[in-house]
Amino acid sequence: MKYAKEICEPIRDTTSLWKKCRDLVDFNAFYQRCISDVCSVSSLEVSSPACVILSVVARECALQGAVVDNWSEHYSVDGRCGK
Repeated sequence: MKYAKEICEPIRDTTSLWKKCRDLVDFNAFYQRCISDVCSVSSLEVSSPACVILSVVARECALQGAVVDNWSEHYSVDGRCGK
């Protein structure tokens, strides 16, 4: 569970990257989903759910009018997001 929290931490990031979207999307729900998904996969695939959730968060932000450009360049979950 501790590793899942570390992997999913970018979803809880409050830096300027997500700031314009913070009040538009329920980040806590996405964080909880990420924890659940990471805990349910094998260790070889552990970063994949986090990358998927981060891309969904970015898409949801865009749908709410807050485009988050280049999120995958800012967050490299085990070096795999955006690669």
